[in-house]
Amino acid sequence: ANGGFSVRLDQQGITALQIEADDHLPAIITLATNGETHYEVALKKGPGPKGIVHTPDGKPAAGAQLAVLVKGKWIHLGAGKILNYGGSESRPVIADDTGAFALVAIPNGEKIIAVHGQGYAETSYSNFVSGSTIALQQWGTIKGTLKIGTRPGTNESVLLTRANDSGSGGIQYGFEDFKATTDAEGGFSMASVPPGEQRLVRLVPLGERSWGHSHPQNVTV
Repeated sequence: ANGGFSVRLDQQGITALQIEADDHLPAIITLATNGETHYEVALKKGPGPKGIVHTPDGKPAAGAQLAVLVKGKWIHLGAGKILNYGGSESRPVIADDTGAFALVAIPNGEKIIAVHGQGYAETSYSNFVSGSTIALQQWGTIKGTLKIGTRPGTNESVLLTRANDSGSGGIQYGFEDFKATTDAEGGFSMASVPPGEQRLVRLVPLGERSWGHSHPQNVTV
């Protein structure tokens, strides 16, 4: 009741703790020593983004997952769901039956990601006005044909990636969820694709569970 806490650090390499509370800005404590230390932390008032998320047909998106993309961190997206995330800042919350959600205030948040069985959306974190509605866009489908030179790419693997992947954090697509195998004519189909600018690549096996990329092709979904 007095706000006291204690943490036993059994792992080496832990250098900081993040303290969070509803309707307050999070605080980060830098740990200067592995010995016993006393800290006093005063959290500042500052509610995080709150709003409503709707399905593409305008109904409450009950059960939607919403998370904050933080600079330098990853959010791993599967087919219609968030698979995992990097750091507690990006921990997803679940919209209630009315589509309402409340996120923790994150000073270095870049985007709000909303994921539901019926659709997907990204919006700027800094420009989001609390109380606003996030409208999901329908998942897309990609159909195409892989050609290697003049011949069809038969029984090849095609992978979906982000068109603007910087390699230093962002949204990463689940490998198994966004991989398709071509048929005898090189044809392939991929469902539950997020709307927006994407990139398709051919997977080239390099070793056991190791692949390179070739034939990159940007697509708009």
